[in-house]
Parts: sequence; structure tokens; C-alpha cells
Amino acid sequence: MPSLLTRLQQAGRTLRLDRPGHCPFWGAMLGVLLPVVTITVVLPVLGLLREPPPAATRVQAPDDAPGATVPARTLDSLRTLEAFLAARLALADQNQIGLSLDLVERTLQIEIAGVPVRVCSLRDVRLGRALAVRGFPEAGGPRLFTLEHAVATLPHTPIRVVRAPRDTTEYRSRPPLDVPVETTEPHFALYFDGGLVLHVSPSPSHSPWTRLRFSLMERLATTSRDVRRLLHGSLPRAARRIEVKLSPEDAKAVYRALPPGGRLALRMPPDV
Repeated sequence: MPSLLTRLQQAGRTLRLDRPGHCPFWGAMLGVLLPVVTITVVLPVLGLLREPPPAATRVQAPDDAPGATVPARTLDSLRTLEAFLAARLALADQNQIGLSLDLVERTLQIEIAGVPVRVCSLRDVRLGRALAVRGFPEAGGPRLFTLEHAVATLPHTPIRVVRAPRDTTEYRSRPPLDVPVETTEPHFALYFDGGLVLHVSPSPSHSPWTRLRFSLMERLATTSRDVRRLLHGSLPRAARRIEVKLSPEDAKAVYRALPPGGRLALRMPPDV
């Protein structure tokens, strides 16, 4: 710093004008002003340019905040979805027809070896009082429900036996086959292990007599099951009832697709 100021002062003293009649006053003023400008302007600017940039300050996101927790509702929903997907995977490993009931997405799927072959939209869902207890299905691995028996207003497999004609002449002599259209409303109840009952009815429904007949059939089946449990020394258990409504075509397809002993994967809403 002293050497720089000395050189500036010497430069100011030696300044002179080549024109005749020049006054040495301006040279003396310039020699005084140059050191002042250098100290007050030039050196601070050079110091700012040489200073390292300030370190970047990291703003911590809310998710990274210490002690941040995931809401319990979200955790319950994720656990329910994980158990449901694991149950569907176990159902796919059995390489047979099964049902996948998702009460969150409101769908009922017919699956074969894990491949959905028919997706049915639930038009209405009602849960029984016994399902108001949290934690159903129970934890502890993928839960598949096995069909024990069913009650329905329509046969499981429609059968019609027709003797085949011996030749073309006999075929032509026969009247045309009159295949009646099935008009019975598909009301049925599927009884699974664990006390789970899936009640399916069509929407819309136009036959009060069919609904009454099915209600009596279901009541008789429930009473008979409870009596058998009492005879074997067990108390009747409350049915965990799920009532859904499907289109008539979907209801018939679901009932006739599920074989005896078929399996069901269930996803319950997290707020039940």
C-alpha cells in the first residue's frame, strides 16, 4: 500500500503541461486527489471483488424436519392396500378363478391366475355393524377368504339337455329351438370363512316377490348354520355382512364364475 501511494504522489508532482503559461496548481491538486480516490473508491471495489461468495444456506423442507410423522389415516390406507395386493398375489399363485373386492375403488373383479377377466362396478355398498370394528381383515399376512356355501335365486350352472339329430334330414324336420331368456333376478349370498358374507343384489330390481323369496331363503340358511354350530358346541358368530349392488349381467357372471371353495381378496376402506 505505501509504495502505491508514493508512486501516485510522485506522478502528481511531475505532471506538467507542455503549453506555455501553464500554472503548476492543477498538477498539485491532481497529486492530492489521486491518493484520496484510490483509498476511498478503488481499493474497496477491489476488496469486494476478491471476497469469496457467501456460503449457500440450505432451507430444510417440511418433510425433512426432525420429528415429522405421516398421518395415521395415510398409514392405515397404505397398510390396507399392501395387504390387499399381497392377497391378490396369493390368489394369482393358486391358478384358479377368484374374486377381488375393492371397496375403496368400488369394483368387484373376476380374476383367473391374477388376470382380471371382468371388472364390475359397484353401484351401491353397505357394511354391516360387525364390520365397524377396525382391523378387519386381521393382520398377519395376506388374507384370502374361502367360500363355504352360497344361497341364490338362480342355478349356479344353467343346464339344458338336447338330443342331437342323427342327420341333416332329422335336423331340418325339427322345429327351431326356443331358448328362453333368463328373467330371474340374481339375488345371492356368498358365505366365506371368518364370518364374511357377501350379499349381492341387482340394480335395478323389479321383482318384490324375488326379493322376499331370497330373504326367506337366506334367513333359513343362517338359522340352519347357527343350529349346526350349537350342536357342535360352538356359539353362533355375528356375520360380517357386505351388501353390494351390481348390474344384473354382472351379478350373474360373478355368481356363476366363482367355483365351490373359491377365494376372495378383500380391501376395506381405511376409515371403517
